[in-house]
Amino acid sequence: MKVLVVDDHPLVRRGIVSTISFENDIEDITEASNISEAMSNLINNKPDITVIDLYLGTEDGLEIVNQAKAKNINSKFIVLTSSSKKSDFAKAQKLDVETNYMKSS
Repeated sequence: MKVLVVDDHPLVRRGIVSTISFENDIEDITEASNISEAMSNLINNKPDITVIDLYLGTEDGLEIVNQAKAKNINSKFIVLTSSSKKSDFAKAQKLDVETNYMKSS
């Protein structure tokens, strides 16, 4: 399984990568820090799962989901957030994101 981790904080990205790298069925893990890098990675590497931070600095992580779906990219999307706002969860749900996780979980 190929995984893409998208977060604007290098320490968080590396922590997620380190944690999931112990899973037996993971064959490749790549990283991105913004929408542009993420889209390039989605197009070129075709990850099975994409883990996205909802807030990428000034960018909206859900824009990655929008663009990927518009380009018919088949990846499952998991959104991580530190936000507890219902509106953030509703936006992700509208885009048929597979799941949302609080970073504090």
